[in-house]
Amino acid sequence: MAETTVTVIGTKLNRTPPTDDVTVYVDNKIVSRFENVSISKAIDLCPMTFNMSYGLKDGETGDALDFFSTDVDEDSINSSGLLVKGQKVEIYLMKQKVLTGYIENAVESYSHGEHILSISGRSIVSPIVDCTTDKPSGWSPDSTSNLSDVANYMFNGRGIKVVDKTDGSVKFKFGLIGQIDLTTKPFDYVSTLCQYEGKLLYDDEYGRMVIADVASKESLEDSTHDVNGNTYVGTDSDGVQEWDMTNKKINTFNDDVVAQLFEKIEWFQTTLGRYRTYSVVVNAYGGPAGIDNSLIPVSPVNDPQPNELPPGKTLTIVSTAAYPTDGNVNGLIEFQKTLLQYMANKNWGASQTISITATGFINPITKKLWKPNECFGFSLTKPKIQGDFVVQSVNFYESRDSGKMTDLVFIRREALTPEPIVITPMIAGTNNVDIPEDSTNNGQSTTSTDKNQRLNISDTPPPNAKENSSK
Repeated sequence: MAETTVTVIGTKLNRTPPTDDVTVYVDNKIVSRFENVSISKAIDLCPMTFNMSYGLKDGETGDALDFFSTDVDEDSINSSGLLVKGQKVEIYLMKQKVLTGYIENAVESYSHGEHILSISGRSIVSPIVDCTTDKPSGWSPDSTSNLSDVANYMFNGRGIKVVDKTDGSVKFKFGLIGQIDLTTKPFDYVSTLCQYEGKLLYDDEYGRMVIADVASKESLEDSTHDVNGNTYVGTDSDGVQEWDMTNKKINTFNDDVVAQLFEKIEWFQTTLGRYRTYSVVVNAYGGPAGIDNSLIPVSPVNDPQPNELPPGKTLTIVSTAAYPTDGNVNGLIEFQKTLLQYMANKNWGASQTISITATGFINPITKKLWKPNECFGFSLTKPKIQGDFVVQSVNFYESRDSGKMTDLVFIRREALTPEPIVITPMIAGTNNVDIPEDSTNNGQSTTSTDKNQRLNISDTPPPNAKENSSK
């Protein structure tokens, strides 16, 4: 990076940066002369973060906090106070926006003749992560029927927009499901519902919240490409389709791409945290697990590659889920088995990660900046990696020593599947039950004395309930 005087270019936000270099807008002005910059984003990191360091010249200070509030002749600029806490920041790499956020921290340091001002911050979605809700206590409106509706309702007071990349379908309508109180944090509330639906929730470069499925590698077969990635060029006189085999659509990294664009690639595998077999028993009545026949059995689930694990490496989980009041345990068993399958797949997927240091900021397949939650195939011989992996995290950085670089972590998509959870709606049967007026109560409506305003459930215990030991 060139070491130049602190400069401010223009007074209006230019959405097309003048160069491919890292471009930083602070308060709608382009700021230069930084020592290094780093932007981190990940599927499981919300909000995304940034760090930048600026070198100060002799006599400069970092305390001119009203730098942008006054008219300053560009030729006389000698202050670094433009990096003010609370200022809005927009960062572009290769003329593509990578982050919209606020400066939250500033550190001015002097060591061995170097006077440095370092700033850091997060995406503009940080208020929905840090702050409690601005919505009234109670339930989400009945009109919030899907994840996008709920997210817009919870985030709109902070000016955060929502992008729904799913098909919008949900297991059931969300209105009157999750209770909101004064301590509810909007992001936590919505992410729980996303987890229930098996969706991801993260922020993008524009400061929007994204609802998405875990990425999968798109099929190469579409209107312009065949299953081998060949490009469709037309139809000959005999009506036969012609395909260009030299201009392929590729979504798999091979040895050639790795050799040209990747500085380093590491393939990490482990058996730690994995088990050959996962079992669960539902002990709905408490007490020592497994000593009586009141347990509800669930079929065990195996690791996707159990032969990689030593014999006898098994795990048993005890669930204390309440026994269904109607005696039907099918749904309970199905959920517990789904939970076991999730654990087996997630532990297997998390045991395989690819760490890559790539030259530059651009993904050679998409021709755009690297992004989390994109899925690509790997077909490598050094190291030997086969299969589809999802970008879990991206860290862009640039300095005088390193130049433009990107650190990437890929992981099996099974490791990113949200954990199945149960959300309990408003409990049916807790409302007062009106009974006909009668003369014994002076004509006033009363509630059922038999139920005594308790849950309207049968007093008859289920068939496998424990017997009273005193009998």
